[in-house]
Amino acid sequence: MEAVLQRLQWLEDRIALQDLIIEYCAQIDRSNVEGVLGCFVEDGVLDLTGLGLPRLQGRTEIRDFFSSVFATMAYNGHYSSNFKLDALNGDRASAHAYVHAVGKSTEGGDVLVYAKHEFDAVRTEDGWKIAEFREPFLVPSGEEIPEF
Repeated sequence: MEAVLQRLQWLEDRIALQDLIIEYCAQIDRSNVEGVLGCFVEDGVLDLTGLGLPRLQGRTEIRDFFSSVFATMAYNGHYSSNFKLDALNGDRASAHAYVHAVGKSTEGGDVLVYAKHEFDAVRTEDGWKIAEFREPFLVPSGEEIPEF
């Protein structure tokens, strides 16, 4: 019976972690800064150096970054696929997914990114939250991503 309960917990955790990355993408698509922040622990890390953007730590830095991004974007669309749970050890997990992100800036410029969402998460009282998030290119865009 214990093995069955462990397997059920693993399945519940896997689904919750996949939902976490989907929620992160959905909140970006809604331009909802507080929703994005809700996906992270208080001192979480958002490392976008793989895209040539900054590494941010803590909700204040992440809030400032996304506030700037959302002010310059007319819309965003993120399509997440190929989710894989890489490690699950108690209250800590690592996973990744592929993302196809599109957008249009308020000035009419197009954004197209094929990247990998890699993240480490921790179980909190409020469910799974991102502790560290990294986003390297899967396919380099060939263009510079505008600074925010």
